[in-house]
Amino acid sequence: MKYFIIVLFLIGFFGLAFAYPGEEVEISVSTDKKSYKPGEILTIRGTGAHSYSIWAKIISPAGDEIIELKFLAPISGEFYTAWIIPKTIAPGTYSVVARDIVQEAEANFEILGKSEKLRPLTEFIKEKIIPPPLKQIKAGVALVDVICNEGKVPAYKYHAMRVACVSLETESQLVLRGWALLRLHMYDDDPSRALCERYNGNWLTEHRECEYISPQQCSMMGGEFSECESACRNDPTAEICTLQCVLVCSIEGNHFPEFGLTFSREGGIAGITQSISIDTQNNLIEVSGFNSKTFGPISTEDMQLLWDMISENQFFELDSVTYPPVEGSADYFTYTLDVVTSPKSNTITWTDTSEKIPDSVQTIAQHVELIINQKECESTDGKWGIWSNYPFVSSTCNPPTSDVGKECADSSQCQSFCQAKEGSVIGTEDTGMCYGFELAICMQEVRNGFVDPEWCQ
Repeated sequence: MKYFIIVLFLIGFFGLAFAYPGEEVEISVSTDKKSYKPGEILTIRGTGAHSYSIWAKIISPAGDEIIELKFLAPISGEFYTAWIIPKTIAPGTYSVVARDIVQEAEANFEILGKSEKLRPLTEFIKEKIIPPPLKQIKAGVALVDVICNEGKVPAYKYHAMRVACVSLETESQLVLRGWALLRLHMYDDDPSRALCERYNGNWLTEHRECEYISPQQCSMMGGEFSECESACRNDPTAEICTLQCVLVCSIEGNHFPEFGLTFSREGGIAGITQSISIDTQNNLIEVSGFNSKTFGPISTEDMQLLWDMISENQFFELDSVTYPPVEGSADYFTYTLDVVTSPKSNTITWTDTSEKIPDSVQTIAQHVELIINQKECESTDGKWGIWSNYPFVSSTCNPPTSDVGKECADSSQCQSFCQAKEGSVIGTEDTGMCYGFELAICMQEVRNGFVDPEWCQ
């Protein structure tokens, strides 16, 4: 019994090991190029992994660890990840060391050119210019080191990577509400998901969990850390469950008030009229006028992000005005954005040709259209998501194909890809089946009647 417990502990801690029949397989690792410039994406590929969990360290010319990436390998033993090379990195010969629970492999690569120098904050101070927080951060200033103009203080929300320069009175209100004005992530990202991916974690949207990050990173996200959760914790009825401990950071649910939003447009050459109404109380989206539809329910994540954008772009503090079209313009669309929540409301109107429209207004309108695009995609049995392994790629729709399952000998015979059968051997003559969607992250195709190696994008 004692031996059983020890073996189980080791498997749980390090990850389930793969078994290779026949000769011993050695792990290998390589990069997609031999040399890179600062700011480029370095792709790491490898084969022969003996466990699901893979670690890859980037080592500097001096032998110092720059970053450790943790990711998973499929049972085939092949693995893949990417790393954005910092613009401030120094030139020289670097190495990537990949390891599983059994062995490790190393590959070298060169960083060419000069690194980008960050402008010290002291230069701004000498010039008596205090830039906005975002500019300071882009110049290399840490969140905790952001400074403000006279009469203002920085307000922080560390776990969401937020900071703003506000008055003392406003800071007190923000502290009570638990949020700040500036979010440092792309407008279509959930902040928790953005941070999870920044930390090279695996984000589970439905359960609001981030896997495989450290306790310190979990703390920065404001989550609750567990060092040993079951791989089947979210699916207790699973027939197969790997014996491994999963590092999990659980994030609290979202909070936002009831609010109503209406975004309408009318005009253009065809005289189109369309109105999009979002009602959080009934959890519905209604599209009236051109192409009328009703969508629901709306995800809590979408509603939280939309409310955060309204709040952080200070929509209720903007002047309720109409921005007129440029004199002499014609065939333009007129847009109206109206948001109501007790006891506040605001309405702003503009056109395609209007000038000096606040960026914040257009950002909110763009996100509303993004939600509609996602709902339209899902209503046609499409899949909404990110269809690339590379970072900073926006979500898009992956439409279904009508010839899924049709036998094929080349992708030219399909709407998208001729997918090789499971277990196909590279280079052998065979047929495949037409794939069910237009886009794929990884795919093993049949071309001209022969099985190709798998590719990923």
